Amino acid sequence: MTRLICVLLTLFFLNGPAMGENSDFGRSSLAAKTIPKAERLGMVYDRVTGAPAATTAEEAMQQMHRTLDAVEDAYSGIPRAKNPGLDGRMYPAQTDRIITGADGTLTATSRGHVTTYGPNGSIKVIDRKTGSVVFQKPGGG
Repeated sequence: MTRLICVLLTLFFLNGPAMGENSDFGRSSLAAKTIPKAERLGMVYDRVTGAPAATTAEEAMQQMHRTLDAVEDAYSGIPRAKNPGLDGRMYPAQTDRIITGADGTLTATSRGHVTTYGPNGSIKVIDRKTGSVVFQKPGGG
């Protein structure tokens, strides 16, 4: 009987998911990969900087939103909510907080920032508290 248990455990660990990958044994918790919000925001800016320049305001906004969601999914430890709130996770600006200018500029206001996406794909993020530019990327269009 002991030998059978050893064989079954060996098969489980050889054929099952690796430790920390959806297994009950050694599963890494969400908290284990959680990093502070300021660092996550820095990761978003770094990734957007490294991405190809957008050529339209819409493309730039989508690039920023997809990147923010990816970083938050991976490192916030907080599942995405259908109705974003003050749960500690950063969310893209909601559609009712995005204004389209006559020249095609998109201005998105979120809890902490005002982000302007230029018609050429440029991005400028301003901290709402300080009024300072915290991120800027030229467009490619």
